[in-house]
Amino acid sequence: MLYKTQKAFVQRKNIFVKTLYKLVQHTVEKNKILYNMSLLETLKHYFDISNTSIAHLIGASSSLVHSVSSGRRSLSLYHIQPLVLLQEALEVDTPCEALPYAGRFVAHEQQKLPVALAQSIKKMENKLLRRQDALAQLKAYRQRLLRGLNACDSLLEKKELTDHQAKWVRLRKRHLTGKLKESPLAWEVMLQTQVKGLEAQLTRLREAMPT
Repeated sequence: MLYKTQKAFVQRKNIFVKTLYKLVQHTVEKNKILYNMSLLETLKHYFDISNTSIAHLIGASSSLVHSVSSGRRSLSLYHIQPLVLLQEALEVDTPCEALPYAGRFVAHEQQKLPVALAQSIKKMENKLLRRQDALAQLKAYRQRLLRGLNACDSLLEKKELTDHQAKWVRLRKRHLTGKLKESPLAWEVMLQTQVKGLEAQLTRLREAMPT
């Protein structure tokens, strides 16, 4: 009787151990998958790369990397080693301003900044001139049509025209109204807004020029 009891206990213990082992395995695999997914996302974010580029680096298929990125599979140690090297090189805990090579690149950009800003200012000045010219032309065009439209309404209201003349004026009014609809006030307001925006941008760019 004692033997059967011990045997039953051992069996239950073995079942418990196997269940615990499977649970631990499942947890480890899940954490591994999550780590792989996080690693891939980090590298894609900072290196501006795709799954295909990662697959090329580690010598794996794009479908494998896509599966890992989707959380369906995990990478082997062989495949993950070069990715860990990339992750460590990112030094994500170090502020970007303190990164030596990035600092050198920015310092080189700073040297070229006056020329780059001067070119941007010149382009924006030309763009501003084009917008100002377009605005002036649109305003002049609309004012010309509005004056003609006003004259049509004034003539029709006085009722001093012959039937033939009134018909002609009404046709002109319809024509002028159609033209004004093709070049509405909204376009004028839009151009005015663009001009103001470009003027503000130019002011800020000029202030940013190194002295």
